[in-house]
Amino acid sequence: MNTYEEKFKKEKIDARPVCIIPARMGSKRLKNKNKLRLGGKSLVEHAILTALESKLFQVIVVSSDDEEILEIAYNHFNHGLVQPSKRPERMSADDILVREVCLHALICYRTQATEFCLLQPNSPFRTARDLQKAYKAFRKSGANYLITVKPYKEPPQLALKIEDGFLTPNWGHESIKQSQDLEQLYYEDGAITFAKINVFSSELKLNFHGANCMPYILPHPTMEIHTKKDLKKARELWKRS
Repeated sequence: MNTYEEKFKKEKIDARPVCIIPARMGSKRLKNKNKLRLGGKSLVEHAILTALESKLFQVIVVSSDDEEILEIAYNHFNHGLVQPSKRPERMSADDILVREVCLHALICYRTQATEFCLLQPNSPFRTARDLQKAYKAFRKSGANYLITVKPYKEPPQLALKIEDGFLTPNWGHESIKQSQDLEQLYYEDGAITFAKINVFSSELKLNFHGANCMPYILPHPTMEIHTKKDLKKARELWKRS
């Protein structure tokens, strides 16, 4: 065995997933959304602390064009575990999608990881325990993606639209059935996303909804914050939680 082989066997390959927290400056509906405070901490700080507490990740990349957010990330540097990543101007435009930000971060932080996790700051109610259990389910399933979802309270199949001033079923009259006869449908709640890096890269246009995407339902109330009304509701929920 030569010295290079000996060195390789002695070195431990860190295959833990990468965590990506996208937190740009701009926000159309709620100004400075990622820096707004909930329970005494900014939304981006909640995401960082939850990721750290989970102890799942080999690196936590905070991607931002906002110097204040990058400073928050630097304050939680934790021996290099949290990495503030200055986002190029071209990656901070309104038309840049989250999946593009994730791909950029993965290219910048090449590791031995085969998986990554997306944590969006505007979903602050997930916990470290949620992350741990979701990741365990993801690994056990062999799926390419895991996305947290919620069931619709009202069946979207019953949606109506207005055409020429009159109501008509959005999906046709055949969709109008008794609620109990309709298939339960779900929507993505934005709390946690896990993905295999190679599959995500090859299916980028599918936006995390590619082959073998498993659902995961959190066992407690969560919500996304997009508007002032959402923020008020989140603060009320935080007090009760």
